[in-house]
Amino acid sequence: MYKGNIKKRVCKYLIRLKRGDKCLNEFINTAHYYVQGVVSAYLYDRSYVDDAVVNTFNRIIDKISLYDGSDKGLAWVYKIAQNEARRINAGLPRNVVNLDEIACVDELCAPPIDRETIVDLYTAFDTLDFVSRKMVIFKAILGMSYKEISAELDMPLSTVHFRYKNSLAKLRTFLTDC
Repeated sequence: MYKGNIKKRVCKYLIRLKRGDKCLNEFINTAHYYVQGVVSAYLYDRSYVDDAVVNTFNRIIDKISLYDGSDKGLAWVYKIAQNEARRINAGLPRNVVNLDEIACVDELCAPPIDRETIVDLYTAFDTLDFVSRKMVIFKAILGMSYKEISAELDMPLSTVHFRYKNSLAKLRTFLTDC
């Protein structure tokens, strides 16, 4: 899938971009998959994912002078992607999809989710700390294995298993209390 540690590679490209090097394509190729995962996790309407990804990279280029050169480059990119998704969500009309018009073809199909439930899901997700959110995004949305997550976050495999399980339990508890 990729070679080396994505965090180090993103930081390296951000520093090079800040210096004015022409490495934008390499940076986009490195970070695109992860930015897409973040914005798709936060957007209410998934049809805006491509726009949000493009806007995220544009904002990164516009704000590159603000990057402090630390080893938290991936977190900086994720925050910009998260903010872009929220910015798009704020501009959407209240009823993006008319849930009453969605027909369930199969009897086993789950009932449509109402807007309040979606808001509860986002609120529950925001209760997790940053690393736990990344784990849930990596595992549940991007489909990464525990071993890949362990390498990505520089954590022992057992810690990844434990924290992912606890993150899901925390989400479950929050959602049952709503």
